[in-house]
Amino acid sequence: MIPFVALPPTCYLKNNRSALNNPEFIVKAINELLLNRCVIEVFSRPYCCNPLSVVVGRKLRLVLDLSRSVNPFVKKFKFKHEGLPTLAVMFRENFWFFTFDIESGYHNLDVNYKFWKFLGFS
Repeated sequence: MIPFVALPPTCYLKNNRSALNNPEFIVKAINELLLNRCVIEVFSRPYCCNPLSVVVGRKLRLVLDLSRSVNPFVKKFKFKHEGLPTLAVMFRENFWFFTFDIESGYHNLDVNYKFWKFLGFS
């Protein structure tokens, strides 16, 4: 479920310029999402119709832009990272440490169907 502090108003926002400039990629990406059952096609306007964006990097990436329509109404959770003094006592000589490169990571979350209406796009 999306942890709303208040329900967002209904909206219809047009796709961002980056999406309009990459129509072939948008069609291919949406067809792939449909084929993989990551999205469903509906025949009436959803409660929130959010803009799509395309992020250009090593490869193109489709992004559902919720920054103006949905995100302002979602509860913000705080997360505190450990500071260097705390980490210093955890490390010993010959201690191995590794990191993950999440730049290209994709996070998939199951969303309760009652909240799908807030994640629409066209």
